[in-house]
Amino acid sequence: MNRTFGKLFALLVISAVFAVACGNSPSAAKKTIIGDILYTNDAYQTAQQKQMQAYADSLGIQIVFENQLGVGTNAPNLMDDLLAKGVQGIIFQPADAAVSVPLVKEAQAKKIPVLGWAIPFGTGITAPYVGLDERAQTVGAGTRAAQWVKSNFPGKPVDVLIVTILGASICQDIRMGGFKEGVLGVAPDAKINRRRRRVAREGGDGGRRRAPA
Repeated sequence: MNRTFGKLFALLVISAVFAVACGNSPSAAKKTIIGDILYTNDAYQTAQQKQMQAYADSLGIQIVFENQLGVGTNAPNLMDDLLAKGVQGIIFQPADAAVSVPLVKEAQAKKIPVLGWAIPFGTGITAPYVGLDERAQTVGAGTRAAQWVKSNFPGKPVDVLIVTILGASICQDIRMGGFKEGVLGVAPDAKINRRRRRVAREGGDGGRRRAPA
């Protein structure tokens, strides 16, 4: 799914979910307020936020953005802030899947629907999810990479380093998993080296960290 379309589709879906949950529609007298917890603040996420804002405006929906800055342990404070602001639903792209679980449960306990976007939540919760099907692109990238090595270093073994992010299953399952598949399709005897980057996590209650009172 195209990333821009996917995020806008997520907003459309979640606005419909909220309309049902709240018993009204975005055009009703009480304006619908949706929270969006972004993954980080890079150029892609910044552009995504601008597109989401424009689309929300076109639907008459108020949207409140929070940003994890790529650190999963920032999410608890952000979730608390959104709930305190009275949002009627939340779009959440977790920087750490495990940290997200108690946060989704907290919102659901308050009857606030949560929709996962791009990165799946951890196990133990049930929530709607809009993913990115990037496997075809990553398989193609792996194929081209292996072909380039064979073309530029004939007779040399293909040696690949694959880096994934712990806490973001999409990295291993779809992105780098597809890349590995593409490499092995060209060079079945390629050496695959794996490295996993751990997302920072603190605290003993599912990674929950709060700001000082």
